[in-house]
Amino acid sequence: MKRYPWTVLALIVTVLLLASCGAPSQTAAPEQTAAPEESGGAEEAGGAEEAASTEPIITRIGWAGSPDTLNPGVGVLSEAYTIYELVYDSMYQLQLDGTYTPELAESSSGTTGKT
Repeated sequence: MKRYPWTVLALIVTVLLLASCGAPSQTAAPEQTAAPEESGGAEEAGGAEEAASTEPIITRIGWAGSPDTLNPGVGVLSEAYTIYELVYDSMYQLQLDGTYTPELAESSSGTTGKT
């Protein structure tokens, strides 16, 4: 008899978790719910579909950690350096064969830096 309340509680928690994992319902915007006859014909309804397809696509990138700072001069964590690569350009790009190619310029003069 002592297990019964815990079983009910576990069942309720499981049902709530499953309900929260469901896909959100998508509702149409008011201008998209109108029938083609109401909006002025089939040509205009097709134009509304074309206008809706020209909206920008948003991509969100996420990962488990967060950066310690957004200042590249004092960053320590690898998450910060991932953001630096996405936001800032570097002078040279390291290639897979171990060579460097210029990223901000078309070419480099090849000077060694000695004066």
